[in-house]
Amino acid sequence: KEMKKLISIVLALVMIFGAFSIASSAVEIENPLKFKNGEFKIMHLCDCQDEFPAIETMLKFIDAALKEYQPDIVVLGGDNTTGPKETKAKAIEELCNVFVENEQYFTLVFGNHDREQGHENDELLPMYQLYGKGYCLAYDEVPSLHGTATHNLPIMSSDGTKIKFNLWMFDSGSHYIDENGNDLGFYDCVREDQIKWYTEKSKALEALTGAKVPSMAFQHIITEEGVASILPEMPSFLG
Repeated sequence: KEMKKLISIVLALVMIFGAFSIASSAVEIENPLKFKNGEFKIMHLCDCQDEFPAIETMLKFIDAALKEYQPDIVVLGGDNTTGPKETKAKAIEELCNVFVENEQYFTLVFGNHDREQGHENDELLPMYQLYGKGYCLAYDEVPSLHGTATHNLPIMSSDGTKIKFNLWMFDSGSHYIDENGNDLGFYDCVREDQIKWYTEKSKALEALTGAKVPSMAFQHIITEEGVASILPEMPSFLG
């Protein structure tokens, strides 16, 4: 069985903001994501896209990387699992088990291949939440937005009293479907309603903390490959 996947791991994205100060009163938020000694470490796993049973090498590789680098959070960057509809839940459970066994918090965005096996992403997200147990932090903040699981995760200071950083997760869709239900044959992109949500949420965070909050955003389809590059009138988060 060939390993048809690209596992892109960005290790040791260590963001040091020990000297960064937010001028605001204490913000008490119950959140497992906190800086430790001025550092917060992210591991980015993208395009695992394996079915059930997964290739053992991949699972062992992820397990070894978690043990070696001990990230504060893992971000699954899309195309996370594949396989027949009948075994999709098993594929998700098997992947989640690696994080649960390592007591590892994780979140995710969906890619263009996640929903191609018969389940829509709004059916897949509850599977990750179920099998990820308390370690899956992904959620769908505004279900009416385009896509599924567009959300944000604040990162707290070491003492848990201030928001020091923020992670944005955007569902960049799959293939662009026009208003008549036609597949135009182009990859999709982050849509205007998601950008509006981001803008409003970002302003709310700034108002809460008293300063702009440093952030990092994750999405699967980059702007240059999305429909925004073909149709200039289409909005895009990065365009």
